[in-house]
Amino acid sequence: RRSGREEDEKDEDDEEETHSIAYEDEYQENLSAFHMAKAEGDPVLVMDMGSSYVKAGVAGEMYPSYVAPSVYKKVNEEMHFGYAALEDRSAGGVSPLIDVEHGKIDWHGVEAMWEYVVEEEFGTTLSEVPVLLCDMPVMSKEARKRVFEVMFEKMECPGVCIADPAVMALYAHAETTGVIVDIGNHLQVSPIVQGHRITGGSYRDRRLLTGRSITHTLAQQLVGRGYYFQKKMELVEKVKKKAAYVAVDFQAELQRPLEDLQMMVETSAGAVTLLQERFKCAELLFDPALISSVSVDGVGVAERVVQAIRSVPITDRPAAARNIIVCGGSSVLPGFKERLEKEIAKALPPSQRAVVKASNSRKYSVWQGASAFVELCRSRGTMEDVFVLRHDYLDEGVDYALSKIQIE
Repeated sequence: RRSGREEDEKDEDDEEETHSIAYEDEYQENLSAFHMAKAEGDPVLVMDMGSSYVKAGVAGEMYPSYVAPSVYKKVNEEMHFGYAALEDRSAGGVSPLIDVEHGKIDWHGVEAMWEYVVEEEFGTTLSEVPVLLCDMPVMSKEARKRVFEVMFEKMECPGVCIADPAVMALYAHAETTGVIVDIGNHLQVSPIVQGHRITGGSYRDRRLLTGRSITHTLAQQLVGRGYYFQKKMELVEKVKKKAAYVAVDFQAELQRPLEDLQMMVETSAGAVTLLQERFKCAELLFDPALISSVSVDGVGVAERVVQAIRSVPITDRPAAARNIIVCGGSSVLPGFKERLEKEIAKALPPSQRAVVKASNSRKYSVWQGASAFVELCRSRGTMEDVFVLRHDYLDEGVDYALSKIQIE
């Protein structure tokens, strides 16, 4: 497919010549904008649109300058995004940009969000700056095609790179070999060797080993204590964030006096008192068979990580084991890092010492790695190797664009 160039061989020579001149002018304009971003250090925007939050900022910075929930709300003909959507009190609820549970992307909302962030937050347009987009959850080949089509044909963006979020998270730790454990609204375990994901060893779970499952499990457990919050999951989510933790030693935690575990959390529906629910709700991450209502194979997060380590070449396994990097909202649960490291160490030989790393800013790890990646490409002069230029897309088509990204 050669969008922007007439394929009909019967066109008149003079018409083809006129078209070629305009086409070449457009090429020079887009190429110039891209080279300025590379050579002169002009902004390249980095956008990480996750299932929970959108993070956007200028490459080379340490933190994103725009962070907001991945939701929107349409009020009359006006679109509200992020916190503005959540704070709007008019009729109707908010819509998620990405529905991980059902594997859907709200493209209308996503495209509008791209334009809003770039124009309102950064005072520019997508036609003026190259953009690195971290691959969104639930993405497919067809979805990536749509990204390129929208960015190049509708937004007229001069250059686009779609980056593997797992690889970017690893770059945030200045490593190229390791295992990324991204656990939030979904779980993604990704073994990476020399900057390339080992797809055969990757594991994704959108249903069970997730933060959402912990929240639902806690809601069920609270019923036994007389709290009925199944229709108020946002309250349960707040209770989880304040009180839940992972037991480093589950059996030992069960023996602790209840008065040592008791914690009261104030909510808009009244005070909630928790005991063993505080750690029992999160135990499903390591022993999913505890959820009797779900038919599972009993394989928890730690075992998934061990499988990922064993999927890489044997000579790379020590490096993979000592660079287990956790990120995502559920990774901030107290005790998660320590329990994960303990369980993995049990399953690995002494030559593969397990080290789990959890940055204090790990909720920004993917964005930070992408920001550093752009600067690395600039310093090495390899921007054109990883970015797709609009001219090349218009000339070569979307299959060429897809060939430039290293994501299965």
